[in-house]
Amino acid sequence: MRRISMAVIAALGALAGTLAFSHPATERYIPIGQSPGVSSVKSYIGAIRSVETTARGFTMLVEDADKQITVTDGTKIYLDTGSGKTNLIGTRQDCQVGRVVEVYLHEDGTAYWVKIGAP
Repeated sequence: MRRISMAVIAALGALAGTLAFSHPATERYIPIGQSPGVSSVKSYIGAIRSVETTARGFTMLVEDADKQITVTDGTKIYLDTGSGKTNLIGTRQDCQVGRVVEVYLHEDGTAYWVKIGAP
């Protein structure tokens, strides 16, 4: 009985670690394309094709189609360092044509977070 209890505790601990890892507060530490349960499932990855300063967003190429992204004051922007270390905090000015990004959207279509690849 004790072995089963230890196995259950270990399994719950591993599950809790996975859930904590994919929590929005830890998104700053996860490289582009590696967010558990989000990357390529609920997010879009592609290159920025144009930046609209008046619309406060950009257009990105996703699977041979353009996708308009709206960036708000509440959008979290991270610069993926590509070094396996903590991603840096970015700004709208880091959204530049040609850079690869991963975008996770709110249900209303605005960006919750944007991760920008290293130049």
